[in-house]
Amino acid sequence: MPGFTYFVQGGPNKTGRDILADMGLAHAFDAASSVQPSPVIGKGPSGEPGTIYFDDSIVRTTKLPRINATDAQYHPDRQKWRVMLQPEEGPWAGKVWVGYVTDKKPQPADLVRSSMLDGELVTLGDDNDWHVPVARHNLEENGQLVYRVRFPCVAKYQGGEWVETDVVARYRSLWAIACTWYDFQTLKFRELLLESAGKSVEDLPEEQQKSIPKFTFDNMASWAVEVLRVNYVSMGPTEIEILELFDTDRIGKVLDALVELETFFDWTLKKNDGLKP
Repeated sequence: MPGFTYFVQGGPNKTGRDILADMGLAHAFDAASSVQPSPVIGKGPSGEPGTIYFDDSIVRTTKLPRINATDAQYHPDRQKWRVMLQPEEGPWAGKVWVGYVTDKKPQPADLVRSSMLDGELVTLGDDNDWHVPVARHNLEENGQLVYRVRFPCVAKYQGGEWVETDVVARYRSLWAIACTWYDFQTLKFRELLLESAGKSVEDLPEEQQKSIPKFTFDNMASWAVEVLRVNYVSMGPTEIEILELFDTDRIGKVLDALVELETFFDWTLKKNDGLKP
């Protein structure tokens, strides 16, 4: 099945990373994508001429082009198009559209990147399994729960030997998200344990109370988008709405998988007589 195609009203008949990013399409294509322009001389989805941008490179899972030449043309009788929610301002606001073949809504296998990070399968709102990368791998050592960073890390030669240092720049912001989510969920779990013992979070030392992360539902959803973008193209708000991937429960499951939260719960329940949230 094909992936998504993108129409830009008045878009240039050429491609390039900076050009695509300027039109709000950086998320739509892989670094290894072969992005092609297809001019629409007459009326496009917006009612005006423009250019359709598509990726005709071979997808490693399907062994087929992400978009074939036929689907890269404008066919309103067998395609569905929707104006993109982003960019919200600038010269291309309201002029970028995303489309797909009506009876062939893109599947996970159609949207995988040329390289993926290992992780867990999470079933999202379309009832398909999506490969969520794991940033923090939890395991037990000597009776204690410890973790290993699963994201690629910078190697440096220090003190006569090679050592792992910081997460590589590409994934550093996502690592920060993983740490914030893990701290929040584990503190929330400990709060339940306190409640089961007749105490509350107010009984924690003041410094621990201050360390509890605070964020909004929009933060959570935006983080989940960033997580999915690691292994898949076309993971933007509009495409995710089209595919119906998110609800309040699934967003949390994406973030939980990022930090292997289930392992933390299982290990902690062995040590405490608390309730699993």
